[in-house]
Amino acid sequence: MTEPIDAVLAEFRRMTEVSLTRIEGQLALLLQRQDQQERRADAHDARLVVLDNRLDTVERTQVTREDMDKRSARTIAWMGVVVAVVSILTATATTTIIAIVN
Repeated sequence: MTEPIDAVLAEFRRMTEVSLTRIEGQLALLLQRQDQQERRADAHDARLVVLDNRLDTVERTQVTREDMDKRSARTIAWMGVVVAVVSILTATATTTIIAIVN
């Protein structure tokens, strides 16, 4: 019981169309996923540029421990000078006041 050639060709054509439709659907899905991945990659690239710029700014303006130690040492030295000058002025003023009073 062989089927007529037209029936076999029709069945083959139907199977081919179904398979091509399935392949087209899968291809469309893959293209959609690729577009989404490209958008995500572009967003990540933009974020990396922003973070890289922030890092450059931080590296240019960062204050190291050594810088802080130097600043502290200068501040302490100046405070010592100020205290010494105030002490000398106070002693001079006190001596002058005592000399005037006596």
